[in-house]
Amino acid sequence: MAKRLNITVDEEIYEFVATHGGENRSAFVNEVLADYKKRQFERELIRQMAEDDNDPELKAELKNWDATLWDGLEGEYQNDGFTI
Repeated sequence: MAKRLNITVDEEIYEFVATHGGENRSAFVNEVLADYKKRQFERELIRQMAEDDNDPELKAELKNWDATLWDGLEGEYQNDGFTI
């Protein structure tokens, strides 16, 4: 559902939107902000993954799970994506 938003921008930003926004400026601004939101999410995801990569407690738990997955029981998932 679309919501209405009235904002004030610098003249330079206004001219940019007027020049690049085409007939539907709202759609253009929405697309730009959606892209910004996606990039912010990706940055946060990368930050959290790096944090997890440096977590010795998590690494130990994952090592235990790897041992469980590689226990050699027939028909179980292996790390290469195949079953044995």
